[in-house]
Amino acid sequence: MYLQPRLIRDVAFLTLAVATLSACSGENSPSSQARLAGIQVLPASAEPIPVPTGLTVRFTALGTFSDGTKRDVTGDVIWSSSSPAVATVSNAPGDSGTATAVAPGTAEIAAADPKSGVTSYATVQVLEAQVQELAVAPVAPTLLVGSTLQMQANAILTDDTGADLAASVTWTSSDPAVATVTPNGLVTAVAVGTATITAADAMTGLSDGTPVSVTALPAALSFLSLSRGSVVGGGPVQITGTVMLTSPATELVVVSLASSDAAVVSVPDSVVLPAGAQSASFAVTTSAVARKTAVFLSATREDVSKTAKLNVRVAR
Repeated sequence: MYLQPRLIRDVAFLTLAVATLSACSGENSPSSQARLAGIQVLPASAEPIPVPTGLTVRFTALGTFSDGTKRDVTGDVIWSSSSPAVATVSNAPGDSGTATAVAPGTAEIAAADPKSGVTSYATVQVLEAQVQELAVAPVAPTLLVGSTLQMQANAILTDDTGADLAASVTWTSSDPAVATVTPNGLVTAVAVGTATITAADAMTGLSDGTPVSVTALPAALSFLSLSRGSVVGGGPVQITGTVMLTSPATELVVVSLASSDAAVVSVPDSVVLPAGAQSASFAVTTSAVARKTAVFLSATREDVSKTAKLNVRVAR
């Protein structure tokens, strides 16, 4: 289950509010002789406007003229940033006033009229990148009673980077009598049954969960895991997939593999586990993408399938 991050939602609200004010500002047009007397940058705030790294906020310049009329002058002014390393601002047609958070810090965004020199300012406070997507992995694992499994909390941040937040999220189990989980995401299979293991990010409110099945049957397909939850498509980082059984195989085991989008992510047709082996790894190959693409890999044995999600990101 995904919940909307609060601060990201607030930035979107500011953008919507600015758009609404801009639409209302053109009701009265200044006369041809009226001169620009002042500019107000919207959204207006006495405090710096917080924006997580990687996100944008749309500023509008509302001009007040000598005849008392007001008009949107966003596309007429020159926008600049006091610290482009912290936040940039666009002067491109249709995108004027859009500030992009680059790195943590504070930057002053200025809107200046090139004719009169009238200038107004707004301040943005760029925060560390926040979680915008959270996914628990491995997905729907099956564990043998008494075994343990380290879970991952794979996150996509607002700056489009990936991270495993297993050590910083809050972990819970829906049924500790079946499976327990430590604060760092280590699951212990206690008794036969099913429990949902959930990870929650306190800062954004995002959460995700997956069912964990506990069995007493040996050598069943346990889970499919990936060495990373996200990667730049076609980049130098190598991804490894691993299939795991609940206990060592008593005979040769063949596990079939598949990709939901082989043009973006490709895997071998199958992987073989010899007798005595409990896991086997395989190479995962990615291709460049035009936009972020979620690809699901699957491993199947004896009508039992396990999946893993790989977010393939655009090269920056």
